[in-house]
Amino acid sequence: VTVVGLYIFTSGFLLTRIELDNRSQCGTGTWASSNDVADKGCWHPAPFKRAVLVVLDALRFDFTVYNETLAKTARSSGDNSSIPYYLNKLPVFNDLRHTEPDNCLHFRVRADPPTTTLQRLKALTTGTLPTFVDAGSNFFGQIVGEDNLIEQCLRQKKRVVFMGDDTWETMYPNLMTESYPYPSLEVWDLHTVDNGILNHLVPTLRRPEEWDLLIAHFLGVDHAGHRYGPSHPAMAEKLMQMDGILRDIFAGVDDETAVFVIGDHGMDQKGDHGGDSENEVNAGLFIYTKKGFGDQTFFGDLSVLDFEDTSKWTPVQGYRTISQIDFVPTMAMMLGIPIPHGNLGTVIPECFMRGEAGSDQQPTLTPEKNLLDVTRLNARQIRDYLSSYTQHRMGAGFDIEELLEMYDAAEMGYSQLDGPGNVDEVKDVFLKYVRFTRGALTAARRIWSRFDVGLIMMGSVVLVLSWGCVVAYSIASVSPPVWVPLMGGFLGLGMSAGGLVTRMFDVYSEEQEMDTQRQVKEHLFGFTVGSMAVYLLSTGFYTILNRTRGLHRTSRLVNIPLVAVIPVLLVVLHTVLPASDSFTIYEDNITAYLLQTLGCVSLILAFTVARDDANKTREKLVKYALLFILLTRMTSYSTICREEQHPYCIPTFNDSPTSSVAPLWGIVCFFALIPVVVAMMNGLLKSSDNDQGTARVLGRVILPGAFVVVGVYWLMDTLENRRMVEKVWGFGGGVAIESVKYWWARVGFLTAAATSLFVWSGDPTCLGVDVVEHPSVKGGRTVCLLGVPNAIGGAYFLVWGVAVVGMTMVQKPVGGVMVLCAAVQGMIVLEMLHLWRDRTTHAATTEEDVQSTLHQDEKYNTAITLYALVALYLLSHHHFFTTGHQTTLSTIQWDIGYIGIRQLNYTLSPLLITLNTFSSHLLFTALLPLIYLWKRPLINTTHSSYVSGLTSVVVMYLAMYVGTTVVATVSVGGFRRHLMVWRVFAPKYLFAVAEFAVVGAVVVVAVG
Repeated sequence: VTVVGLYIFTSGFLLTRIELDNRSQCGTGTWASSNDVADKGCWHPAPFKRAVLVVLDALRFDFTVYNETLAKTARSSGDNSSIPYYLNKLPVFNDLRHTEPDNCLHFRVRADPPTTTLQRLKALTTGTLPTFVDAGSNFFGQIVGEDNLIEQCLRQKKRVVFMGDDTWETMYPNLMTESYPYPSLEVWDLHTVDNGILNHLVPTLRRPEEWDLLIAHFLGVDHAGHRYGPSHPAMAEKLMQMDGILRDIFAGVDDETAVFVIGDHGMDQKGDHGGDSENEVNAGLFIYTKKGFGDQTFFGDLSVLDFEDTSKWTPVQGYRTISQIDFVPTMAMMLGIPIPHGNLGTVIPECFMRGEAGSDQQPTLTPEKNLLDVTRLNARQIRDYLSSYTQHRMGAGFDIEELLEMYDAAEMGYSQLDGPGNVDEVKDVFLKYVRFTRGALTAARRIWSRFDVGLIMMGSVVLVLSWGCVVAYSIASVSPPVWVPLMGGFLGLGMSAGGLVTRMFDVYSEEQEMDTQRQVKEHLFGFTVGSMAVYLLSTGFYTILNRTRGLHRTSRLVNIPLVAVIPVLLVVLHTVLPASDSFTIYEDNITAYLLQTLGCVSLILAFTVARDDANKTREKLVKYALLFILLTRMTSYSTICREEQHPYCIPTFNDSPTSSVAPLWGIVCFFALIPVVVAMMNGLLKSSDNDQGTARVLGRVILPGAFVVVGVYWLMDTLENRRMVEKVWGFGGGVAIESVKYWWARVGFLTAAATSLFVWSGDPTCLGVDVVEHPSVKGGRTVCLLGVPNAIGGAYFLVWGVAVVGMTMVQKPVGGVMVLCAAVQGMIVLEMLHLWRDRTTHAATTEEDVQSTLHQDEKYNTAITLYALVALYLLSHHHFFTTGHQTTLSTIQWDIGYIGIRQLNYTLSPLLITLNTFSSHLLFTALLPLIYLWKRPLINTTHSSYVSGLTSVVVMYLAMYVGTTVVATVSVGGFRRHLMVWRVFAPKYLFAVAEFAVVGAVVVVAVG
């Protein structure tokens, strides 16, 4: 039912922008400029015959800026170590600005999030704004169906030659005149794509008569960032290589060629991207032509063009800031092709300050008038797009009347111009057009996604009721027959078919459209709400009725003692976190605080236990509570920071805040923790006599060996990334260790996992036989079967140990250390749970004793079970953060998808990334059955009790995750117009849904 609610909600919240089929046409009367020249351009005379587009993937803006202060300091001291690896490595831009200032332009461009390559390339060719949900398609490229620069070039018989990132071929299949694509998602490979481009770039530049648009998309900078981070020698080497390539391109083009060098996005401090931090959205743009750009003194202060009301658009270090999609109309007008129909960018005015001379060598078109004509064509194109879009989407939210008034005012000013000589009048009309184009872009950003509020509300209602049903089931002592909620579901289905749901919720929708999919969602809503409402009512009715008749004991809710309120309160506090943006931003710190609170409460309760010299229960509980608190505190120091947490957060997960390389202490700690974890696993098994049979081989030989195999792999990875082997044995050593690491992962990981599972599946029991002294038996000795009281728990505990090994395989060294610490904390929870149960439970010698033991003191068992479940729930979230993650897209560790493979695998790579991201949730959810099974006796007559108890544990645990998912979903729907919706609320919603899906899948596998 929760899945149904999420489906309905998502259908209303994450709707994508409609892609129109309209295409800008060449030569139509309403579009043709008064200076239209058929052989020079379509809408306007083309200043250039050809263009070279160089896309340097992840070219962050500061990579393109030359820092003179750092350079002078380095020259004076003779030491370059003070210059970061990513600065002053592209001096070609600075050199051209000094030697040929009239021939080049340098800008900071801001990309619209999400900052993933596919979405940015789509924006760079269509001029449109992406939607948040499109980020997921970055792995599985999609064909562009909108009007775009590539298609317009082909329509005007212009030849396009492409080389580089194969995403272009996925977006524009069979449209290139020549194409040399290379695999784009192999982020560990820094050179294949770039070297492949170099094989074709120079020969292509030498035959300019055979192409009109040359596209070269380099990936080395992006891959260096993903693999090492910007603060690494590999980044410096790659940027210097690009510097040499750009120098060759600038020197090799003629006067009729314009060169554009642009970054599709930037990268954060670790070298990743996908989010909306300043470093991710700020990229560089450099335009060069030997013909020059004309007189740039027309405006004086170009900041007059910045109409945004925030500081993010102001000039930085003397470089003007523009929207990245401004590249699209600029490129189109410079090549003389129509601007794509859906473009929302504004032409870059500095590129069009050139006049057009007539036959008498007098300017027939002044630079000012040339710029005005280009801007007017741009404004007309945007006006037509807004009209087309609002016709297709009546509820789009554009204030079309106000925008059209701005456009009409500009057209009126244009018609009243006295002549091209009045510069002030031309400037005033130009600014009116720009205000219109910028106003249209601002309006489009404001209505980024079209929300269907009706579906959002329906999904929210279903989710809230589903949460209520899960909670009711977990605390109620009796449930109604299955046919009762089914009858309610059919009643609700009938009401939806009768149109009641439509009349209830369509008033909240921005559009009054009805299609088959909408009807299906309404029917699903009617059936689920009807069934859940009847279930809740009938559950309450049956509970009250049976209590009145005395047929059933009181509900589990009444049975919860006062002390159990504390873990319930902690869960509630964590569940409501997604309702606040500031709490969500600092969720890692808050979760650690709640977990520490739970540990402190456990410590206090441990001191309330009476001393027991025989079993030393109190001493053990105190020891475990202190160790739990200590591990929580220590693991809290492993963190990855969100942008919003700066400057109050210092990332420690990697070697430095600006690196993606693992620190050396991580691999040292990993090897140091292996014997600790193995010893604790074997110790727990031995405490219940389950260190027999398979446990001897698996627990003492295979699992330690598997941990060592994992450690050796990450040791090689660390040495390779830090280039320590290459420094000792040269380049050949680096190549050798990369090959050894590849085969070690394929053979070692597979062998360790397969051997562990094979040995366990051959004989999963951990039972043994011993001969003991027994005076009452003839001969004084008898055979004793060891490990029976924990037979099921011991067997399951072993396979959970194999899962721990598997989770370390997909974690970087520090993440592996955190997984081992998480395993220790999980084992502490199990032992504390057993000790609390054993405090009042003694060994049973008869079947009657066992039955009495299983049902005694229900209030006590409910409380300690709640403590254990809340501990697992908080631990799963705590270690999500300690393993190097945040609820942001940019912290996803994409390079994990290449463990043991050389090329992207669309099945294995997403699986590895999923295991890495949600390893803590997987690990602690897999531990869930042991909350009920650990050290419990195996008696055939109690099978139904086991099933009932295990179900209760699972449902209570799922209720916590459902609660978090519901709150995150309702919050993002309620705050859909909030300033932080796409930065904070939407990512948290997506991660909460993913966590719920992962936990649900593990529950099905582990419990089933």
